Amino acid sequence: MIKGIEVLGLDCFFQQGIGPISLGIVYLFTPNRMLLIPTFWLLGVIVSGIFVLLGGSSLFWLVIGNPPLKGIIRWGMALIVAIITLYLVSVYIRVLSVKPIDPSEDERNIYEFVASLPKDTVLVGNPDIMTNIPLFSKRSVLFKGLFPRGDAPIVKYFDAQYAETAQPVLDFCRQFQINYLVLDTRDFNPDDIAKGHFFYEPWNSSIRTVVNGRSDFVLPQLEPIFTSGPYRVIKCDPDILFAGE
Repeated sequence: MIKGIEVLGLDCFFQQGIGPISLGIVYLFTPNRMLLIPTFWLLGVIVSGIFVLLGGSSLFWLVIGNPPLKGIIRWGMALIVAIITLYLVSVYIRVLSVKPIDPSEDERNIYEFVASLPKDTVLVGNPDIMTNIPLFSKRSVLFKGLFPRGDAPIVKYFDAQYAETAQPVLDFCRQFQINYLVLDTRDFNPDDIAKGHFFYEPWNSSIRTVVNGRSDFVLPQLEPIFTSGPYRVIKCDPDILFAGE
């Protein structure tokens, strides 16, 4: 029975080996590599589960079965397999654990306000806030911080966020039909900007190049229609945008 489990696990692993190899080839040649990250994560979960199954069955075979190994070698191998399996189990549990989403009070206020906006509203802004707006507010966002689309205009957004005049912001809003911007004023802290960590690659290097040398940002000077802690909601309206100039 134990051998059957081992053979089944190995058979599944090797039969699916073509899949990982194909994904690796696609990853090397596709222009949108970020789109494959969730697939690799899922593959890692599956492979980890297989190794946990194999480790558990091997340990059972070493302790209960009748392996050719005897004495101290047998129990030493059992101890090694047990340690490795327990480690894999802990990793597997951590990977599968779903951390509860617990927004701060300021974030909850933003989500509640955005939920009161018209249903066809489209927003853009701080990536962390954007990730949860579809869930909590049931409104559309241009892109999320978590696994954005490969064609998402992320660099263009940060170019507008850190614009020194209102026109680039208005052009961006009109091009992508944005109704509201949701800003985190902490994103405009000079020390944080100097660190150059705006997003993650492959976008961050381009964003850093665009923002480099700018300091007199127009968006923090505008009158928001809603405020909650460090967060500001600004309407993409010419009268509001140009009021800061």
